[in-house]
Amino acid sequence: MRLVAASLLALGALLGASSGAAEPSTLAIGRVGTSAVELLAPPRPFFALVSLPASADAERLGLHPVVPGLAVIDGDAARIAGFARAHPELGVEIRPPLRPKLDVARAFVGAPSSATPSPLDGTGTYVGIVDTGLDITHPDFRNADGTTRIAWFLDFAGDKREGNVLDQRYGGRVWDRSEIDAILKGAAPGKIPGDDEGHGTHVTGIAAGNGGPSRTYVGVAPKADLVIVRASDAFGGVDEGAAILGAKFVFDRAAEARVPAVVNLSLGTQYGAHDGTSKFERGLTELAHGPGRAIVVAASNEGHIPIHTSVRVSPGGTYRIPVQLRGADGRGAAYRDAQVFVWINKRDRGDVRLGVRGPGDAPWMAPVPRGEALETKPAKDVRVLVANDVPRFLDEGDTSGAIAVLQGALPVGTFELELEGDGAVEIWLQGSREAIDGPGMPFFQRGGQIEGTIGVPASAAGLLSVGCVGTRTEFVNQKKRTVGIEDAVVGGRCFFSSAGPAANGPMRPDILAPGHYVISSLARSALLAAPGGAFDLSQIVDPEHGALAGTSMSAPFAAGAAALLFQRDPTLTQEDVRALLQAGARPLVDDPPAGGSSRDFAKGAGILDVGGALAALDRRPAPPPATTLSLRLGATYLAADGGLPVYALAIAHDANGLPADLPGGLLLETEGASARVALEHPAVGVYRFAIVAQPGRGGTDARVRLRPALAAPIPGSGALTIEREIPIGADRWDARDGVRTGGGCAAGRAGGAGFGAFAGLLLALTSLRRCRDRSRAPATEARSGATGGRDRRG
Repeated sequence: MRLVAASLLALGALLGASSGAAEPSTLAIGRVGTSAVELLAPPRPFFALVSLPASADAERLGLHPVVPGLAVIDGDAARIAGFARAHPELGVEIRPPLRPKLDVARAFVGAPSSATPSPLDGTGTYVGIVDTGLDITHPDFRNADGTTRIAWFLDFAGDKREGNVLDQRYGGRVWDRSEIDAILKGAAPGKIPGDDEGHGTHVTGIAAGNGGPSRTYVGVAPKADLVIVRASDAFGGVDEGAAILGAKFVFDRAAEARVPAVVNLSLGTQYGAHDGTSKFERGLTELAHGPGRAIVVAASNEGHIPIHTSVRVSPGGTYRIPVQLRGADGRGAAYRDAQVFVWINKRDRGDVRLGVRGPGDAPWMAPVPRGEALETKPAKDVRVLVANDVPRFLDEGDTSGAIAVLQGALPVGTFELELEGDGAVEIWLQGSREAIDGPGMPFFQRGGQIEGTIGVPASAAGLLSVGCVGTRTEFVNQKKRTVGIEDAVVGGRCFFSSAGPAANGPMRPDILAPGHYVISSLARSALLAAPGGAFDLSQIVDPEHGALAGTSMSAPFAAGAAALLFQRDPTLTQEDVRALLQAGARPLVDDPPAGGSSRDFAKGAGILDVGGALAALDRRPAPPPATTLSLRLGATYLAADGGLPVYALAIAHDANGLPADLPGGLLLETEGASARVALEHPAVGVYRFAIVAQPGRGGTDARVRLRPALAAPIPGSGALTIEREIPIGADRWDARDGVRTGGGCAAGRAGGAGFGAFAGLLLALTSLRRCRDRSRAPATEARSGATGGRDRRG
């Protein structure tokens, strides 16, 4: 099973002519043309996104429409390249696939039990799972009479039927409830939809499994109707075009049935601008707009791996950033066909040039100037592509940046990213094919950061993102052996859970939910012994259930909670659901009373609590007075240039720990900072705002103060005034130290000082033990958290 997200790459039309330009290394360098399609397209039919005018007729062009201005094309590389040549005015994206990212856990999140009078159970809602499919024979997804709970199943791996409207509209085989019931009765022979990997079955069980006859491992919304989309290829990867078409399929079927729906995407990547501006993220955000709709996304699992860094490139210098490749097995095994993707955001749109140097200081690609996209073959069976501020490659709205792609029989060892010019940059790494999932994936040798490891599309502010919290330290498998879970802390953030903020400032993830070895539904074909299977034998709890870890498991808890909220009020919007879940959240075990933990940026509002969210919904419009107030800041520093806001979240509770309000509201006061987003109050118990640094305040601290608008004390309350400090600097290291030195930077000058130590400890989430290197202290994790706002209680 591959829970760690893999790459997306915006390719665009890519039809420029090749040229014979060369660099000093005498390597053959050419402008990227149609050969890039061969470089990036998977060796199978796939789905790609197409931008087109909102007035265009997508179906007439042979496309699958998604939202106005966005459609999907499916086919092999030759067909899609041919379409791009025939329509140069349209933007086409070719992207390698995304990767797929409850006995104790269900109670942990406060889901209503069957013993509760008139419990909410998801009745009258659709829960949509876009993933690797579903074992339709599993008892967790069948009614007491043996009939299916699946209303619809879209299988992109199935054969489309000629003349079938739904098959042709969505590009896959569509099954309805009656057809699935016929299969279960043995009356419909032939190929049936399934789940070869098991990831989708496990995720569905968490969101909406009914526990089967034993009712032991019950999901959050056990009576919701299911809409399943099998969007994966044979290896568990999911094209973004398939993912977004799948989400549209769920909402279209819900609209037809006139019921609310939530879509779960336990999928993602680290490749992209991390600011919600890609076609994929914008399309998903638009699909989630309106009453009775929500999309929930897993935060990703790189919160412990140094795949993100930042650096301020200064004129006149060359900055070398070493990237480590440990081999296909993490121990030096040669790569046969690996891919490494590098995404660079130019935060201040500066003129920064990107090059690549291979092992032994080999000049694979000299720094490429703005506006150029170049490709070379620096070694046998190795290809390198670099594009710098070429819109067709970035395709991320107004984002300024650069990309690099390394593919083929890459050498094990260290290669370097080479930066020249003037500007502040954020960099992310992502692997694909052999350079994925724990030991084989690339990471920054020094200078990696936990902040900003939130995945794409979870970084999009318009989607609901979910990180991981621990709920158990052990479980008993089917052989009655107790399996210990290393590094698990009950009520604490999972060490691998990716952290925010998003690149443009919003706090991510929104909330945390269980994800460190959750027990849920087991597909029959999901053993590791089967191709692509997700479960090791030691993870099997009984013949129908097993344990998996990752934020892939966390997201469906929130999806199930959204279904319960929709059952109570079908008119709720995505933003309503987000605010209610945040309002009901409870603290983590290491949270101080007023918030202000050094890792606020990784925790969202806290731990999902369904009962708390329902209380926030039921307590409007006359909530009780709050007795406690906590504050989280979404980043550890304020950018001195004032361009990047820090978002904040305040949570108010009563003496019972349930959502409550401050009579008269809250007042926000700042020193050294200004409000970018004014204080807002989207739900009972939740207050939000965003601040930016004032000009000329670099090297100082900003102060934020929240206090009740009413001067009179609230009966039974403690101190409800909170003051926090947050440092201001050019980057987080400058903010922390006051003076930027080589040892504290994300990168040092070539031939000069090195990087700071990093906290990356690799994780293979399909095993039960964390891959550890005891000689490495988690210095950067501690350090990057140490700049969190300093708390003062009034």
